[in-house]
Amino acid sequence: MQNLGESEREAISSVVVKVFTIEQRFYSIWNSKWYNRLADFEGKKHANFLFGNPTEMAPQQMIDVFAQYITPKRPDWYAYRSTPEKSGIEAVLKRLNERVNVQFSKEDVCFTNGAFAGLFSSLRTVTNPGDEVIFFAPCWFFYDSIITFCEGTPVKVDLDMKTNDIDLSALRAAITSKTRAVIINSPHNPTGKVYSAETLQGVADILRKASQTQKRSIYLISDEAYSRIVFEPTKFQSPVAFYENTFLVFTYTKSLLAPGRRVGYVAISPKMNHIKLLRQALNTTITTICYSVPNADVLYGLADLENNNISVDFEALRRRRDILCETLHKAGYEFQKPEGTLYIWVKCPINSEDDFCDALSVEGVFVVPGNAFFPPTGSWFRICLSASDEMVKYSIPVFQKVIKALKGGAL
Repeated sequence: MQNLGESEREAISSVVVKVFTIEQRFYSIWNSKWYNRLADFEGKKHANFLFGNPTEMAPQQMIDVFAQYITPKRPDWYAYRSTPEKSGIEAVLKRLNERVNVQFSKEDVCFTNGAFAGLFSSLRTVTNPGDEVIFFAPCWFFYDSIITFCEGTPVKVDLDMKTNDIDLSALRAAITSKTRAVIINSPHNPTGKVYSAETLQGVADILRKASQTQKRSIYLISDEAYSRIVFEPTKFQSPVAFYENTFLVFTYTKSLLAPGRRVGYVAISPKMNHIKLLRQALNTTITTICYSVPNADVLYGLADLENNNISVDFEALRRRRDILCETLHKAGYEFQKPEGTLYIWVKCPINSEDDFCDALSVEGVFVVPGNAFFPPTGSWFRICLSASDEMVKYSIPVFQKVIKALKGGAL
C-alpha cells in the first residue's frame, strides 16, 4: 500500500491510503516470522498472550442470556431497533450512574455495536476537516486511524513512561487553536494504568481553560472499555465526573471477554454544552455510519447482563496477573503492576522487540511487540491476561529461560 502507482492510488480514497500507512505498525504483526510460527503450535501446548480473545468457554450465564433472546417472542422481534426495552435501559442507567457518580438520563445514552463504533461516531459528530485530536501514547492500535478517517489530524502526546501517567505539561503544550478533542483511556491499554482523581482534574482544568481561550469547546472522548476490569484496591473514576464536555464510550465486550458479541454505548455528559443538539447529532451519526447499533437479540439481553452482573471471571484475571507479575519480577523484567485492563506492559530486555518475540515464539509463547502501540521510547511487549491458567503455567519457565539466555549472550 505504501508503494502504490498512480493508477492504483486513483482506485481507492486518499484517506484509506493514509490509514493503511498508519496501520503498518499493527498489520506488520501478521507478516512477522514469530507470529506465523503460531500455526506450528496448533494442537500443542503453548501460551497465546496476543489479543483479548477468550481461550476458555464463555460463562454459562452469558450463554444462557444470549440463547434466550435468539428465538423471536413476537412478530416484530427483529424489527429495526436502536435501544433496549424499558427494563434494559433502566438496568443500564442504574449501573452507569452508580459507576461514574453522574446522573445520566435515557436521552443521554446512544447504543452502539461496541467501543470502536462509539469512538468513531463521537469523533465524527464533532470533528471538522483539519481539526486536531490529541491522543496519549502508547495506545490502542486504532486511535490515529479513527481520527484520520474522521478527517482530523492526529496529535500524539507521550505518557510519562516512568509512571505511565498523563504528562499534564505535555498535554497543555500540545493544545492549539485547532484542537477539537482529546481521547483518554482509563484503565489504559496497554499499560494497565488507572488515572487518579488528581490527574483527571488536571486534564479537566486544562481543557476548560483552553476552551474558554479559543471560544469553542474542546471535547473529551473517554474510552472506558476496561472500566469494569479494575483490581483492588484501585478505584476507577470516570473523566465525565470532572469535565462537562465528555463523551463516555463503553463496551460490554471486554468485561464479558466476548469481542464477537458487539454491544456498547456512548453516554453524553448531561452537563455538555448544546446537549440537545449533540444528542440528535450523535444518533444521526451512529445511524448513518453503517447503522452501527447492536443486533436486536443482544439489546434484549442487556437487562439480564446488568441485573445479574454477568462478566468474565475477575478472580481468574487477578490470579493470572499476580502469578505472571511475580514470575516476571523474579526473572528480572521491568514493568509496573497493572491496576486494571487485561494487560501487562513489560520493558523488553533487548533493543529489538521482534527478536525478543521471536525468541519467545520458538518456545511457544506469543506476545505483542510494543511498537504496535506507538510507544514514545524504549522497547516493550504486552501480555494479555485472557490466556488460560494452563497457558500461564506453561509460559513461566519460558520467560525465565529467554531472559537468562539473553543476559548470558546465548540469544
